[in-house]
Amino acid sequence: MLRGTAGAHSPPDRPSYSIDGRAVAGADESLQAELRAAYSQRATGPRPRCRCIPGGVEMYIARIATNFHLKRMPGTGPDHAWSCPSFEPPAGLSGLGEVLGSAISEDPLDGSTTLKLGFPLTKVARKAPVIGEGAEPESVATTGSRLSLRGLLHYLWEQAGFNRWTPAMSGKRSWPVVRKYLLEAAGGMTAKGAGLAALLFIPEPWNEQRKDEQAARRRAQLLRLASAPKGARRLMLLLGEVRRIEPSRYGHRLVVKHAPEVEFALNEDIYKAMRRRFETELAFWDAQSHADQRADGHLVVFGTFSVSLTGYPAMEELVLMFVTQNWIPVDDGFDLALLEALTRSGHRFTRSLRYNLAPSQALATAVMPETTPAPTALYIARSGADPSFVAKAQEMAGNAGMATWLWETAEADLPPLPRRETPAVGAGHASGGATSAPADGEVFNPWRAPAGAAN
Repeated sequence: MLRGTAGAHSPPDRPSYSIDGRAVAGADESLQAELRAAYSQRATGPRPRCRCIPGGVEMYIARIATNFHLKRMPGTGPDHAWSCPSFEPPAGLSGLGEVLGSAISEDPLDGSTTLKLGFPLTKVARKAPVIGEGAEPESVATTGSRLSLRGLLHYLWEQAGFNRWTPAMSGKRSWPVVRKYLLEAAGGMTAKGAGLAALLFIPEPWNEQRKDEQAARRRAQLLRLASAPKGARRLMLLLGEVRRIEPSRYGHRLVVKHAPEVEFALNEDIYKAMRRRFETELAFWDAQSHADQRADGHLVVFGTFSVSLTGYPAMEELVLMFVTQNWIPVDDGFDLALLEALTRSGHRFTRSLRYNLAPSQALATAVMPETTPAPTALYIARSGADPSFVAKAQEMAGNAGMATWLWETAEADLPPLPRRETPAVGAGHASGGATSAPADGEVFNPWRAPAGAAN
């Protein structure tokens, strides 16, 4: 069944929306005023609709600080055209499916998102620090009912859009852009009764002319967190790009880029656990830092920290994440080879993130929504994978109405990538709900861009 009629929608690369019956372009200067008026009537008025497909897809309005943002309704990501900014593959193809609705709860009425965390935001006396994803990733702290530290990082990254790639993004991602959209993503989230954005320490981009002013702001932010060593101590969340990790008098210290004067203490226990748990991420970082100083990737640190009365911060729990030059997360060299091949060949794709899932659980590395004869989930079967991996991957992709591309690393080099599709004029967008495999000779694409859409 098709939704609406051809021509009653906008090219998804240039989104527009229906707000109270009026068509408003995403780049229109009047959009904020329209959203403000619709937000005041949200309890009784009609929902805005994204016009990326005939008939549109319902959206909701979130207020973040003084601005208003259109967000997709929960579970409607696959209903949007694949080139629409609101498109999202089915949550079941990534770790998001396990935590959505339990650890992550969205309220379309007020635009808020409530998060349940599996790690503390206060510090009490204990014998040793914690590494975010330890030796037992399937422990109680990392079940689907609560977000692990890695799970929260992945959710922020996905909501900020840095797990998505199109050729048009080339050369347009930098720390100022990353910081802006991470803070924007966190703006409507609450955790343990507090706004998540207020808990984040994300260094503002370095400015040589304003470095003293910036350092003063950072110092003031840290001192507000400072507390006596006795009793519960409040924690904040550091999110930054690692600049260096080096020995100090009482252990090691971690310094992030754009905040060179702030040294986060790592005692010997957390340092040794970090080296053991994140060996792959640190090896990536070490290799690229010696490759003639090329910016081949970035090492991201995310974790909780406390601040003593002296104003010095100390890490309590952390995770490391290596990302490509385009800020797309990778787990190992096989991920990196595949994502770099997709990027070089000009493909659009969405990187699936693991959230709380254990490394042994099947996960699509990426999703290519523009392939023919169907969207494609890309899987990597690494040497030593569970014998049922291939069957599970095919089942997951089939349930989402997609084809499966598989790279069995023990058997062959990177196979040819799936062929891209050029949408046919007059093609519609399949209705939501269950899907089935295409019949012989039938082209089935539940995420096909509608007629007139820009490719």
